[in-house]
Amino acid sequence: MVKKIVLILLLLSSLLSAGEFTASVRGKKVSLGKGFPLTLTLQDTNAKSSPNISELKNQFTIQSQQQSSSTIVTNGKLSSSMTWKYTLIPSKEGVFTIPSIGINTDEGILWTKPIVIEVITSNASQKKPKQPEDGFIITTHASKTNPYKDEPISYNVKFESRVPFANVQMDKMHIENAIIEMVKEPSVYNKIVDGVKMHILEYPLLITPLKPGTMVIPPTLIQGEVPAKEDSRPRSFFDEGFNPFQMIGRFGRTEPFAVRTDETILTVQPPIPGVQPWLPAASLKIEEQWENNEKLEVGEPITRNIRISAVGLRATQLPNLEGYIKSSENFKVYSDKPETEENLTGDNISSSRVEQFTIIPQKSGKIVLPSIEIPWWDVSIDTKAIAKLPTRNLDIKPATATPQIIPSSDPSGEVPEPTQVIVTETNTLLYMVIAGLAILVLLAFVWVLSLQKKIGRLSEIEKETEESTQEKKITIRYKELQTVKTPKELHEFLQNYSQDKWKAPKNATVKTVCSAIEKHLPNHLHDELKSIELNLENALYHDVETDIARLKRRCSMIL
Repeated sequence: MVKKIVLILLLLSSLLSAGEFTASVRGKKVSLGKGFPLTLTLQDTNAKSSPNISELKNQFTIQSQQQSSSTIVTNGKLSSSMTWKYTLIPSKEGVFTIPSIGINTDEGILWTKPIVIEVITSNASQKKPKQPEDGFIITTHASKTNPYKDEPISYNVKFESRVPFANVQMDKMHIENAIIEMVKEPSVYNKIVDGVKMHILEYPLLITPLKPGTMVIPPTLIQGEVPAKEDSRPRSFFDEGFNPFQMIGRFGRTEPFAVRTDETILTVQPPIPGVQPWLPAASLKIEEQWENNEKLEVGEPITRNIRISAVGLRATQLPNLEGYIKSSENFKVYSDKPETEENLTGDNISSSRVEQFTIIPQKSGKIVLPSIEIPWWDVSIDTKAIAKLPTRNLDIKPATATPQIIPSSDPSGEVPEPTQVIVTETNTLLYMVIAGLAILVLLAFVWVLSLQKKIGRLSEIEKETEESTQEKKITIRYKELQTVKTPKELHEFLQNYSQDKWKAPKNATVKTVCSAIEKHLPNHLHDELKSIELNLENALYHDVETDIARLKRRCSMIL
């Protein structure tokens, strides 16, 4: 039996042909910024290592790789193969040579032949832009190419595919001296274009330049998976990963893809001197609404709601009105936490800020509430404008006096004599009942007082225990904060803190964490918290250096 097995193995080994290592690409012209597959195939020998692709990294971005193997018997001849598939992305135009790639095998080091390819722009490679050969179209659109400093612009990345896609991701974008935000979720939909059904994915971004001059929006990589094209030969039952159900459904297997956007250059204009605060917007309005103003008396609170709405500004950019409405000897002013809202529709970002003030008159007579004037720069016509709320005159009446009860008298002015009450024996029983009830009420009152003391004592004990526990938690948290060394660790600390305190999401963003903290802060600390939020976001997402020790001290003061 053993001799037969050895004989069969020798026979099979004699049928194996010499090893071969080849490289292939799909076409000799590829589009700039779009991924193309490079396939390396090793036949009839065993690999001792992976292919050496280090030289490829000098000319291309290697986005993904897949590996598979198969064994086929044809006319009694045994053939085995191993395949590596890489997705390469060229970074510039021109003619390039994919160098020879080596691999260590049982037969020594085998090399592929060099392949010459030409990298051309997408427009040059597409006679029909709406129906490219690779099935992908990627475009970008900036709502404005010459924005002002601090003027948010919408930046839309649109990916179109003739085939369905899955697991699509866009790389994070980094721009120096700019804030990049995704204000709403990406949208996925289908659309018929020139009679062809296109699968479309759009990423809506908002970019706010923080410095005048030339700003470059760099190329962004989008990658994902699409249904794999069918092989020219039928797959064998001996092939690795063979699935008989794929013979029925043609989209059982997928292959990776990667495409890159072109860079976009913006010219950022500087602020206009003399416009303070600097608010570049398409429109800005201010209006007010009054409540409970039908009774204007000394000591009676009056509610005043002031709403600022703008097109072209974020809600965080709208000015705080507390400095415009201040208490005086005529009235006291108290403000509530403002409510903000924003929405991105097409290329326009609209926002609003509503602040509620409670005014309590201190004196009667005429009270004048001063006007509110907010200068801003109208970017649609490039001119200075002013949003104005006119002065308002209030007529405050004296507080209503408490009515006095005057005893009645007869017309003659004489006070009538009191009626004489005669106590008889029939009233004795009634008085005894009343006295008994009074004693019962007194006993009940004493019992209630005793019960309240016990409850109060228990509450004090519970409060002391809670305060002690809270102090321990604060001490532990303070020690944890002292161990923070990087912006990422500070972000994780704030995530844990807000989750323990207010049940915030475990993986909350910096903005979500700061929003949870802001709800429990006095108004005068909101600007400090916003500064911490901006510094931490810049450190985490834009690689801006920050003084982590100083940032920790500021967080400690806030918390």
